[in-house]
Amino acid sequence: MEIDYRQLMVGGVLLLMLSVISAPITLALGIPSIIFGIIFVVGFFGGMALFIYSTIKYYKLKSKGLPLEDERTKKINYKAVYYSSFITLLFVIFLFGLAQQKIIPFSNSTIIWIIIFQFGLTSLFFRWYINKKSDV
Repeated sequence: MEIDYRQLMVGGVLLLMLSVISAPITLALGIPSIIFGIIFVVGFFGGMALFIYSTIKYYKLKSKGLPLEDERTKKINYKAVYYSSFITLLFVIFLFGLAQQKIIPFSNSTIIWIIIFQFGLTSLFFRWYINKKSDV
């Protein structure tokens, strides 16, 4: 299954527009400003990042004439997510253990955000490492 980067570009623009449109809606509904800030920042920067990434990827692949995915990159991605999920499982056990012992004063929502970022970073790291190793 190929990724259509043109659709991702449109998704990025829509996410940008929704984050801007959410401002008057959240203020009119009386939603607290911290939630509005989170919605706006995540939507705006997420949409911007998605648009920039998909545009660069689309034009880079279009100029080279390469396929978007082949069997090697699929295997690399599968292995990277597998390793990252195992590391994330250990990290979850570790973080919730620290939180239960009151060693770190994080709330559960903070721990969940830390886990989400950790999963993304470790999957990117393992994808880079396995690609560098080139032994799939």
